Amino acid sequence: MSKQEKPTIQSEEKKVGRPKLDIDPEQVKRLARLHCTMQEMADFFGCHRDTLHNNFSAEIDKGRSEGNISLRRKQWQMAVEKGNVVMLIWLGK
Repeated sequence: MSKQEKPTIQSEEKKVGRPKLDIDPEQVKRLARLHCTMQEMADFFGCHRDTLHNNFSAEIDKGRSEGNISLRRKQWQMAVEKGNVVMLIWLGK
């Protein structure tokens, strides 16, 4: 009996794992600025929230900080410039 050799296929390397997502860091920051949750952002990009946390935590932190500043600015305008008493009390706490 002669041994038959298995035919070898010479093709391009097969890639293993999920395809790499192209996530724009600026878009992550914009969504964080709107105070979207990690799950909402993950659903938007079609990935797991751990992926966002592991790869974009700096952008998320910066976006959330910018969102807080923007929100605080609007609260201040409502309280001081428009004389909103409720907002004055809120900011005074």
